[in-house]
Amino acid sequence: IIFAFPSRVVPFSIAIRVPFQMLDAVAGDDYVFHPAEAYIGNGRQTVVVSSPEVPRPVAVRYGFKDYVDGSLFNFWGLPASSFRSDNR
Repeated sequence: IIFAFPSRVVPFSIAIRVPFQMLDAVAGDDYVFHPAEAYIGNGRQTVVVSSPEVPRPVAVRYGFKDYVDGSLFNFWGLPASSFRSDNR
């Protein structure tokens, strides 16, 4: 699943194609979230998320735990806040 951000958002700082971990991040039709690997897409405005446990992803979440040791930062080193692509 590709999660795109508007062009006015500051680019991410992780180098393109360097994978990082997202816990309980991607879900299929059953909305059971599984750990996933992610990387910053071309142009540093997208996050590409995948998991071998979810062949057809429909939703992605980042930072949806009581405490998160963040792994996603913007160009200035500030951590990304929680986000989601679903309304559930």
